[in-house]
Amino acid sequence: MSMKLINYLKPDKIYDSVEEIDLRELWREGFRGILLDLDNTIAARNSNFLQSKTKNWVSKAKKIGFKVCLISNNLEKRTSEVARELSVFYVARAGKPRKRAFLKALERINLTPQETLVIGDQVFTDILGGKRASLYCILVKPRASNDLLHTKALRLLEKYFLSKVGLK
Repeated sequence: MSMKLINYLKPDKIYDSVEEIDLRELWREGFRGILLDLDNTIAARNSNFLQSKTKNWVSKAKKIGFKVCLISNNLEKRTSEVARELSVFYVARAGKPRKRAFLKALERINLTPQETLVIGDQVFTDILGGKRASLYCILVKPRASNDLLHTKALRLLEKYFLSKVGLK
């Protein structure tokens, strides 16, 4: 595997969940924006239920000063409902890992790639797309295991890749 490809797939950090991420540390490092995946990152796939600890984490991010934007491959209706509940920006039907959706999210929060990070649960959508847009990328473990068939297959590849680069 080429080094260039490895760099596009390798997250900068890995956490068990979004709530474990130290927002104050990220702020001190100069980050001002968070592009946040929806499915299996902050809510189980196809569920609009958000745990109170997740809502509190997003609320804390906004209080610190972060601009937050959901970026999801999911449909407009679901993404907009969750975004409204959290009072954050959003990009639905993103088509990740295409770079265009990440650039659109950056426009929405009016920040540069250097000031912004992406948090997601999938290497081949969230991390690859974030790296293509020159973003700092954080991978979290999925909230639930009820993935689509193609996502389950990608998770096997993801697990293999992360073990090969010493990250799992």
